Amino acid sequence: MYNAQIHNIGIVLHPETGHLFYHPGFQPLALNFELIFIRHGETFGNCGQSTSDGKIDNNLVLSGIKNKNYRVFQGNVDTEINQLTQKGQQQAQEAAKMLERGYLATGWIPDVIYHSPLRRARETGMPFVKQYRFEKIYYPLDGICEMSFGNWENKRICDFKPDAPCHLLYCQQNALVKDMKNDYLPESENFYDVLTRAYYTLSELNQKHQGARIIFFSHSMFGAACCILTGHGQQIENDKYLAFDGRRSNSEYYTMPHAVPFLLT
Repeated sequence: MYNAQIHNIGIVLHPETGHLFYHPGFQPLALNFELIFIRHGETFGNCGQSTSDGKIDNNLVLSGIKNKNYRVFQGNVDTEINQLTQKGQQQAQEAAKMLERGYLATGWIPDVIYHSPLRRARETGMPFVKQYRFEKIYYPLDGICEMSFGNWENKRICDFKPDAPCHLLYCQQNALVKDMKNDYLPESENFYDVLTRAYYTLSELNQKHQGARIIFFSHSMFGAACCILTGHGQQIENDKYLAFDGRRSNSEYYTMPHAVPFLLT
């Protein structure tokens, strides 16, 4: 269950609740490179324009209605509902402008740009990459893909029974819960698995890209893991454990907003 390296830097996992805490002696994972992290733009699955069988609800799209109750567990999948909406495509254009104004204009030029192999992340980066001719340094990186939800993938959250364990992920910030039915997929992950994967991915890049400037086009759960590891984790309201999904009492999400650059160095 425990990863020794994560435990040693001061991230504590409670085995019963699945809660994550920063130990008083926590030392953030030091990066030997500068990292800008960008979550992909809005998708049909994110905004709730999806049917119970994992398709795009064209009636909702045509009417412009976005029903958050119909959002899905969107993980390491690449079907039609996982692609960028029109708003998501606009967000990708805006991300390019934010990168230009906030970084390129100040002389911050990337040495390498990595994108998740999933199309929604790759396409979020394309306006920036094409406009500034960074195609030769734009690479897929498996390690920064989204959390794999197993048989929960692309199923609407509202279609699960109220006592289903999947709700513990975003309602209770349980880092240990995952799909464990008899037919569960062996590649399914819980958030602690993603945290471990993020640790090893960032550590490998420390060896490979010392002193470099790097951009990630990736996903919300992997982004939350990177934030926690680098000391940017958020505490849940009215308690001390760390939040990585779900919403605050004012309805704001703990997850990164779509297509907004964050400097995680």
